[in-house]
Amino acid sequence: MSDEPTEKITGFKPDTGSTMIDALHNKSADDAAGGFKGGGTPTIFPHPPQPRPFYPHNHQVATGTLIANQYRVESVLGRGGMGIVYKCTDINSDLPVAVKTIAPELSGSMWEMEQVRNNYRLVCNLTHSGIARYNALVQDKTSGLYYLIMEFVDGEDLRYYLLHKKQSGEFNETLVVNIIRQIADALDYAHKQKILHRDIKPGNIMVDKAGNVKLLDFGLAAQIHSTMSRVSQQKLDTSGTLHYKSPEQWRGKSLTAASDQYALAATVYEIFKGEPPFASAIDSDDVYRCAVNETPDMLEDVSAAIRNAVAKALNKDPNDRFADCKSFAAAMTAVNAPVKPAAVMTAQKPVAATAVSANELPAPSTAAVLPESSSKSSGAWKWVGILLLLAVAAIVWLIVWLIFSNQPAASTSPATAAARSAEVQRQAEEAEEEQRKIEAERQRLAEEQRKAEEQRKIEAERQRLAEEQRKAEEQRKIEAERQRLAEEQRKAEEQRKIEAARQRLAEEQRKAEEQRKIEEQRQ
Repeated sequence: MSDEPTEKITGFKPDTGSTMIDALHNKSADDAAGGFKGGGTPTIFPHPPQPRPFYPHNHQVATGTLIANQYRVESVLGRGGMGIVYKCTDINSDLPVAVKTIAPELSGSMWEMEQVRNNYRLVCNLTHSGIARYNALVQDKTSGLYYLIMEFVDGEDLRYYLLHKKQSGEFNETLVVNIIRQIADALDYAHKQKILHRDIKPGNIMVDKAGNVKLLDFGLAAQIHSTMSRVSQQKLDTSGTLHYKSPEQWRGKSLTAASDQYALAATVYEIFKGEPPFASAIDSDDVYRCAVNETPDMLEDVSAAIRNAVAKALNKDPNDRFADCKSFAAAMTAVNAPVKPAAVMTAQKPVAATAVSANELPAPSTAAVLPESSSKSSGAWKWVGILLLLAVAAIVWLIVWLIFSNQPAASTSPATAAARSAEVQRQAEEAEEEQRKIEAERQRLAEEQRKAEEQRKIEAERQRLAEEQRKAEEQRKIEAERQRLAEEQRKAEEQRKIEAARQRLAEEQRKAEEQRKIEEQRQ
């Protein structure tokens, strides 16, 4: 086969592979139309340009690879609906960054990339300390793929952070309120810049090692109309994550800052309930029906301030919610003393320590881990109840005895009265000691039950993560097999073409030989 270059179409202008997305944006209309200039019919040589190599949705860049000649891949942070998120080092500054792949199907579409560019322009100027920065949008020359360069957050997502606080006994309402206040401040800042997030959920909230909260992934952000303070819901009904979408978003109505507030309230609901609102609804139709027509169960085992604030922020009508997110957070009056431990959210494998989450992540199911009753613990509680009844009966008997025994006090000697008083004091102390022991036993049993429940949840989470890992490995093998078969098919096709060409040349040679013999005979 010929070794001529592939770009052999007259007037064809190969992609220069600009590392900044604006380079693509500034190409001429002629380039965008196909690269032909001057009109007329192009002269086509034997070998037209070959398309860029196909990169599957989950194609992983090898460690050490330079993306856009600037960002060295160190590790994989996570995988989302748009692609893989990497921890990279910016070789110009030697600082860590998070690099998110723009899905190949988006990179190859001018319309989709225009949406990505518009989204980037919206969020790149957000400078709040509680919002992970968007640093750049670049194109890699080799693959042709686009990447978002973002701030690297060294921490863990909200689910894992609170799970660890729960295990260490540091979980309380004050901790939660402090986190929500930081998120609310960041959201209100974005809203003042006329930007909605549209995908608030635990997976898009990171907490760094110093306890500072970062709001991630404005990948679904939209601009609020400057006069109406709303964003039109045109083709946006697929945005957001099922159980955190507001009723107006489900209905396809215009969105406001109150829509982000609803999602934030759904996040608080999950923190204390262990599951988001309407978690029993398993598909979009069920969630739509519940979000539009039903009211979630009230929170239990929380202060009245938090319960009422969450209920108000989850109102169906946006006008019935708080004026802004800060007002919602302020209504959640912090309580210094730890409350009864809340159900722990199912911790999903996080897009660890990064400024981006698996937004499209998708979002993974947030199925609740609900407490299960134990026959052993219920039997123990029965004994505690019996002991309490006996203690109450003893106290009643003591009071009756004192009333009747004190009636002939006038004829009793001082010594007898003193002895009787001492006996009464002793019996009261014994009753108090018995009550203290009963309470201590109750607390011990409750602590054992709490630890057993935590252990069960940890084990369930371990099994879930193992299952996710197994499925990911199976998917990787399937993808590898698909690529292998595609490669075999490509080679077979090439071989078929070579064989056809060989036969064609042999046939031409045979005909030429016959023609030569005919000429010789003619002469």
